[in-house]
Amino acid sequence: MIQRIQTVFLVLVVVLLGAAMFLPTFAGNVQELTLFGLKKVVAGKEIQSEFMPYGIAGILASVSLLIAIAEIVSFKNRVLQLKLGLFNSLLLLINMAGSFYFAYSLKAEVLGVKMELGPKLGIFLLMGAVVLNQLASKFIRKDDNLVKSVDRIR
Repeated sequence: MIQRIQTVFLVLVVVLLGAAMFLPTFAGNVQELTLFGLKKVVAGKEIQSEFMPYGIAGILASVSLLIAIAEIVSFKNRVLQLKLGLFNSLLLLINMAGSFYFAYSLKAEVLGVKMELGPKLGIFLLMGAVVLNQLASKFIRKDDNLVKSVDRIR
């Protein structure tokens, strides 16, 4: 199980998603958007936080993390692994799109004040998780094709 490269990629997906949950995805001069909500920060102190609708991204990230763990555990069933990988990629892309949507809707929300909102490490970790999940799916498919070719030889 662990000797397969796709398992290493999936473990890295779990690590990146776990780290992304605790790091900001976007931050501005007074607001910080994380996967689990929006924090308004003044002089280094959190003065207000909102969970909904921004927490949807955190829920999706948690589900993606659990699916990646399920992919690792189901190493004997490559077809299921491929399906889980495809579904996980879809969830991760929806999560990234939602994070961008929430960040740029926040920009439009603040009227009259020039709001500087830039990407932070959390969004890049999500992007890395998407890439690693795709690489894992590629190697799972490669393994499946190898097993099928060996079965044909017998």
